[in-house]
Amino acid sequence: MRCLWKNMAGFAICIMASNLYAEKLAVVWEKEFGDGENLSCVAHEAVCNNGILQIIGYAFDSRTHSSGKYWFWRINPDGSMISREDFHTVSNVSPSTIIFGSWQTKGLKIDQSGMYCAGKFGSNEHSFAKFGASDKKLLRKPIPGDPNKTSGGINEESAENILRMVNLSGNNFLFVGLDEKSKGFAQKIDFNGDVYWHRVYEKGKISFIADAIEFENNLILLECYTDGGPAKNYYEGYNCRLVKCDSEGKILLERIFQGGGMFVNKYPELHRVDSNSFIVGYDRYPQVNRLGYSVAAFDGNLKPLWEKAVFDKETRTPVYAHVLPVPSGGFIAAYNDGVTKITVGKCSGSGELSASLSLDNYVVIDGFRIVGSGNTCFVIALSGPTGANNLVKMKIAALAIE
Repeated sequence: MRCLWKNMAGFAICIMASNLYAEKLAVVWEKEFGDGENLSCVAHEAVCNNGILQIIGYAFDSRTHSSGKYWFWRINPDGSMISREDFHTVSNVSPSTIIFGSWQTKGLKIDQSGMYCAGKFGSNEHSFAKFGASDKKLLRKPIPGDPNKTSGGINEESAENILRMVNLSGNNFLFVGLDEKSKGFAQKIDFNGDVYWHRVYEKGKISFIADAIEFENNLILLECYTDGGPAKNYYEGYNCRLVKCDSEGKILLERIFQGGGMFVNKYPELHRVDSNSFIVGYDRYPQVNRLGYSVAAFDGNLKPLWEKAVFDKETRTPVYAHVLPVPSGGFIAAYNDGVTKITVGKCSGSGELSASLSLDNYVVIDGFRIVGSGNTCFVIALSGPTGANNLVKMKIAALAIE
């Protein structure tokens, strides 16, 4: 009996050890992608379907920034290029129109009829765009502003700032962001860009909707808000609000938690895990050089399931962080560690770190992304800058969860 107990104890220890060390992250490949000797290529959005990586981005003149083109690339799981297409050219623009992320496309959907996205496309006006799969034509339609506000003229441009285009069922879309009065809003449109409804969400003196997901027949909005203003530091005092809405955007439930902020790299994000839960990735600190990145899980009624601080550190450079659920359970969390290194961690479903690795010689700015398919995820950032023109290229690392 003593021998049997000893063997069982040893077997249990082996099981615990195998569970502890069974999972790891491995780099499958790393590649740089560019387009010409004088063009810098920056990825904006990416989706991964059946291992095929589909990316939209912008290539601009590295010297003047006054001209460029929007592109759409498809990349095989092994890193080889399937196709590359340019779908919109920008020329003679002010460099100020493509700084601070205003030139980026927001959101991406691919189906049999083509590619859908939203962006400014070198202008000051947000547009909804479709790039046809067969005819290769770009159709652009200005995103309407709030239909309830008084217009200053028939040619008045929309003052809404789109932060995210969210894909909905029925080939519909949800635009979220902030309006000209610094109030969060959501707008549902169809695949032609026609508006179903537009709602403003006023929480605090300043607010914006950073992200949203569709959950069963409802919507979950993630709003950042503050009572800051001229008499208070504009960037401090932000909190997050989860808002459960019906399909028309009417509020059903809400839950508030501390986190988020006005810095672009501090925007929180939502990811659906399954039919019963979703996770929120957010930063608890308002300081641009301080990272307190946490991930929390909630059910469909906004009930907290668990919360875990993933990274907590100070840095000399602004920190960008992203989170991604994985089919095997748990999630991937990635952030830049200094100027040229990205740290990637695999965490369990309760937020415990099970594997990690570092990627060197990556530059992380607004174009930093992480997307996945099965047990493979792709980290998308930049390499460079190199040469007198400060040329940068898109750089991708394919990681396997083993």
